[in-house]
Order: sequence, then structure tokens, then C-alpha cells
Amino acid sequence: MGGWWCVVEAWGTFHRSSLCCAHFFHEAVETFWYSERGTMKNVDVFAYRRVIGSALTLLALVVAVYVGHAAVGCPDVARVSLEEAARVPEGAVQGTRAQDFTLPDLSGEPVSLSDLRGCVVAIEFWASWCIPCWTSVGHLDALSRRHEDRGFVVLGISLDRSLEGIQAFLEGTGHPEIRVLWGSYAEAQRVARVYEIRAIPRTLVIDRSGVIRYAGHPGRITDELLAPLW
Repeated sequence: MGGWWCVVEAWGTFHRSSLCCAHFFHEAVETFWYSERGTMKNVDVFAYRRVIGSALTLLALVVAVYVGHAAVGCPDVARVSLEEAARVPEGAVQGTRAQDFTLPDLSGEPVSLSDLRGCVVAIEFWASWCIPCWTSVGHLDALSRRHEDRGFVVLGISLDRSLEGIQAFLEGTGHPEIRVLWGSYAEAQRVARVYEIRAIPRTLVIDRSGVIRYAGHPGRITDELLAPLW
């Protein structure tokens, strides 16, 4: 979910937990105030424990929401931008909304395009047997390093038939700062068909709200082309 919904969810959690804390705090104070001797040893210890437990639970939930969103590294997107993007038809060309997909990275962790909403995402389709891809990956690697702090993410979908070819490619190119997605040849080909990939290298640049702003050769992606997307 985008950052906006994280905030909404966090506020709901905060509101519910605040009411819970207030109830237990009132109960504990009331127990103490109306005790016969008015001393601390007559205080309902369990009520105070509930107060502390609720407060700690609230703190843990807020921290979890914040850390979970920050781990993605993508800035928040205004809700109006997401609503406008939702009205854009899905497609594979510039000006259409990028279709969601999920592929595992080389560690086996599934990566969904929708999880990166709020980032500017470049998706390169490449293969180890593609000679021009050796240059284009280096170009995207340099862009990624320069703009990483702006939430620029490069995903490389390999159209190799084997994992060995991918690993040899990464070793030969110095392990570029791109997140390689594969899973299997069939899975990668399925995504390539969705985006109508007929030749490689080919890269799509997707803005923070999920709309394709560029589709073409990665060598034409420059700092000037990316500037309006920040």
C-alpha cells in the first residue's frame, strides 16, 4: 500500500489504542482514588500494568508502520495522484498505467511493481547473450547510484534461460546496483509479453503514481529525462 494508506492505518491504530489506554488509565486512577486508605499499596497493580502494556503496544505499532514503509524507500504519493493514475488505462506504452506483476529476485524474495509505488522505477528487459545489454546495464547502474536518494529503483528482468547465465553476466559487469528479477524463463517471458517486449535491451520508466513516462532504449535515459519525475 502507498504511504497515504499507511498513515490512515496508523491513525486508526493510534485512535483505537488511545481509547484503550484512556479507559485503563481511568480505571486504575479510580481504583486508587476510592481506596479506603488512599495509599499506593492499595492501587490495582493489574490496572496499571494494562496501562503500560497498552502504551507499549501503541508505540510498537506506530514504529512498525513507520519502519515498514521506510524500508521500501519510496516517498509518499498524494492520494489525488493515485486516483488520477487509476483512471489511466493499463498498457505497455508511454502514457499508460503500468500493469502490476510479481517476480522473485535472485534470493527468492517476491517483488511486485505495486510495492514500489512512490518510487520512480526503471524496468529493463535484458539477457546475458545480448551484447548491447552489457553497456545498458552499466548506464542504468550509474543512474541508479546518482539518484538513489530520490527514490529511483532499477529492476532488471532477465530473459535468460538459466540462472548460470545471469550470474556470469553480473560477475562480468561488476555486480551493478540493479535488482535482478527472474524466477524462471517462463515467468520472465510472461512479464515480457505483458509489456510487449519484441527486442532488448528495452526499458520502461514509471513515475511515482505508476504511469509509464518512457519506453525505449535505456541509452536514451538521461538525468534531464528523469528530472521532471522527481
